[in-house]
Amino acid sequence: VDVVQDGADVLLVGDAENNGVSIDRNDQNQLVVTGLLGTSLNNLFDPIILSDGSEMGGDLNVTKLGDGDDLLCLRDFVVDGDVSLTSTPGNDVVLMSNVDVGGSLTIQLGEDEDVADLDKVRVGGRSELRAGAGNDAVFVSGVTAATFFADGGNGDDRLVSSFVGSGEIE
Repeated sequence: VDVVQDGADVLLVGDAENNGVSIDRNDQNQLVVTGLLGTSLNNLFDPIILSDGSEMGGDLNVTKLGDGDDLLCLRDFVVDGDVSLTSTPGNDVVLMSNVDVGGSLTIQLGEDEDVADLDKVRVGGRSELRAGAGNDAVFVSGVTAATFFADGGNGDDRLVSSFVGSGEIE
């Protein structure tokens, strides 16, 4: 997985292999990207430090982790801008926990059987989750957003929501 940091913005781009990536805080309260399940970052197996705090000043874009079965874990940090996550074909898993997004949140799951689990995610703008073709599972708990939109796409999908606080639900 390639990790590109351009000022306050971060871009992650995967390959055709199965990839696992985590973005969270380490013990020194630094925001880090870590490869999981044997995934390298910029051809190395060392974590990449994004900031010396739990806040990211710009946007986070995860573009096509790859055509494999991918895992993306985002937890315990703040993004001042927008978060955009796009997966491609493969049985992908997106886990978000205790993440604050100042702008909008967009999650586009690819084809196949994907899972998205959002827990305690706060979004200042619009939150949009689109599951692609396939039998997908979406779990939403403690999510707040100005507007929340979810579309299951084609397939036998499950949407489980224990609480969504929103100005508007579409």
